[in-house]
Amino acid sequence: MQNEQKDLKNKKKSGLINFILKAVISGFIIFIAGCAYLYFITPKSEHTGLFKSISFMVSPGKIVFRDSDKINILCLGLDYNYDEKGIHYTKDARSDTIFIISLDINSKNVNILSIPRDVYLEYAEGRGYDKINAAYAYGGIDLAKKTIEKFLGIKCDYYVLIKIYGAQKLVDAIGGVNVYVDKDMDYDDNWGNLHVHLKKGFQKLNGEQAVGFCRYRHDEMGDRSRMQRQQRFLKALIKEMLKPENLLKIEEISKITKQNIDTNLSFLQILDIVRVYRNFDFSQVHGGQIDGTDDYAAGQAVIIPDEEKKDLLVKKLILGVYTYTPEDIKINIKNESNRKGVGKKVSELFINKGYVVENVSDDGGETAETYIINEKNIKQSQDLILHEMGNVKILDGKTPETSEVDYTIVIGNDFAEKVNNSKGEDL
Repeated sequence: MQNEQKDLKNKKKSGLINFILKAVISGFIIFIAGCAYLYFITPKSEHTGLFKSISFMVSPGKIVFRDSDKINILCLGLDYNYDEKGIHYTKDARSDTIFIISLDINSKNVNILSIPRDVYLEYAEGRGYDKINAAYAYGGIDLAKKTIEKFLGIKCDYYVLIKIYGAQKLVDAIGGVNVYVDKDMDYDDNWGNLHVHLKKGFQKLNGEQAVGFCRYRHDEMGDRSRMQRQQRFLKALIKEMLKPENLLKIEEISKITKQNIDTNLSFLQILDIVRVYRNFDFSQVHGGQIDGTDDYAAGQAVIIPDEEKKDLLVKKLILGVYTYTPEDIKINIKNESNRKGVGKKVSELFINKGYVVENVSDDGGETAETYIINEKNIKQSQDLILHEMGNVKILDGKTPETSEVDYTIVIGNDFAEKVNNSKGEDL
């Protein structure tokens, strides 16, 4: 029973991380595309040589990356405060969404490191301890940036501030979003200006309803169910935005983007990023989330970060100096050869070397050649698997965003014979 609960918790956590990755990637791409479009609809007389500068640039990336191979962009999603008349404003607002986007000009990787809003840490400038999401409220982007740099031990080259309620205007601009509401929702929070009144069923939500649907968490699953709803909504939003009639509204969408985003990236730098990633391969997106233990501090629920895991994530996603080990890699093994029982033997060999074997299928089949599926399309760990398996074909995964394992090893007759002839000490 405990194992089942643990597995369920891990699946939910995995789903949360997948949602965060999708939300981050989509939001950043919309931001870049919107800003790029704003440039192109601006009268040429206002460009002041901008186009000429880009056209004669030596190579993409020179403006934004300068003399570095990597840049880090701090992204903060700002919630609103409300005055006595219920009018919202962002002064002293908390940053309830926090992540770092690390871009690599050589590999074209996009690495994303998310930080939970309740992480309890020491502020920069001797400001004491508090939850990370309050840093922006206390000292604006300057304190938030310095605190996060201190916490992660990195430099943030740029920042992007996103007003969360900009999504409401976006949904209204495209005429609403069709989504399935999984239960009746009735909740009023006058202080937070949140009013959710939705009936169960498939329906088109306007901007206010969509924000309420995504923020609602007043059920037995709390934040977990809210993340699941947000994931469904995000998929529905992307589907809606790709409709031809909404692509024609790009000017209005771009204006909403401009009104709800603040950044120290110049237009030149944004367009330079567009040039670098114009043929972007989504298999090069990798991400992770700072983890820790639930606790209480200063009378509030907080997360005490796991320093060791944090350092490993920073090395892997931000610094690019992490070396994968077998303990990092989760695999499935499928025996599709004409020799039953080989799957179990192969799994034992991998387990003995430290790999995490999630599942073994040993039914057999008539597959002639062994191959490997790189389920998450993570190239950095691929050589380690190939070293174990030898010269076999490796394929990219079809659903890297949702895969729960890194590799699936499909055993054919050729490898099955090799295993049977081995002494059980190596592959």
